[in-house]
Amino acid sequence: MLFASMGTLRANCTEEGEREVLRRFSTWAPAAGAELKALYVTADGRSNIGIFEATSAAALLESLLPFAPFFDVEVKPIMDASESTPLYRRARGLD
Repeated sequence: MLFASMGTLRANCTEEGEREVLRRFSTWAPAAGAELKALYVTADGRSNIGIFEATSAAALLESLLPFAPFFDVEVKPIMDASESTPLYRRARGLD
């Protein structure tokens, strides 16, 4: 299953905290059962968007926990628009 994680650096994160994020990320790998498909960082460096494929919510949580002290994170299941569009069309009686 695909998930999008949207993380925003906490307002109280210090420069030392930012250095710690970079240190952790340099050795980080997703947990078993999770694969990072893409990672984007906003131009201001304060937010990120990760696309994960995960076999369980637990695998995704374990992958994100090392950064929990520094980021407010929102996670949502996602799907390709080519899959969702027919479902929306059918639900709206358009097919």
